[in-house]
Amino acid sequence: MRSLAALLQRERPSVAVRNPREAQLLFRLLGELGLEGVVSVGSHGVEVPHRVLETGDPAALACWLASLVERGEVVVGVDMGAANIGVAVIVGGVLAYTDVMRSAELLSQRLLNLAELGFRVRVRIGCPAHLSETARSLVEALERTGIGVDVIRDERVKDAVILGDFTILEKLSKHEVDAIKIALAGAGGNRH
Repeated sequence: MRSLAALLQRERPSVAVRNPREAQLLFRLLGELGLEGVVSVGSHGVEVPHRVLETGDPAALACWLASLVERGEVVVGVDMGAANIGVAVIVGGVLAYTDVMRSAELLSQRLLNLAELGFRVRVRIGCPAHLSETARSLVEALERTGIGVDVIRDERVKDAVILGDFTILEKLSKHEVDAIKIALAGAGGNRH
């Protein structure tokens, strides 16, 4: 698995936007992702879809950038903690985005954004043996929208998945690392 920053440093994509307002949005999102010096922005290159920028969602831009080079399903690992929700988004073999969130509603909106942008999204939610009410509500909301959801017993995954020497992990919280492990665990977890 590679990080999005490493992939983009190697590939050096050039992207374009239609107007100065979109350029401002793009630079803000690239800054949030820590990719401001990695992606060349100008009048030539692959045009960033307006729909990606109008979401204002760094995860949407990260997935779009990863999809320029890497094809495949968008797999979102979710570590449902008591107060924090770890999120890891993997596109093909690229770790495109991680975050720690406090709101299942915001997470749900981000996942809907990705699906509405045309990405095939599969969500893997790591939970203890029993789903919390928050996790259950999230699963039900996502399934109503048609997003595929796997519920995985996280205590088995966190010890079973070995990430190896991946230097970006030093910068991530425990929740984000656990979300990566959940995303990589694959289907076959327990359903609710």
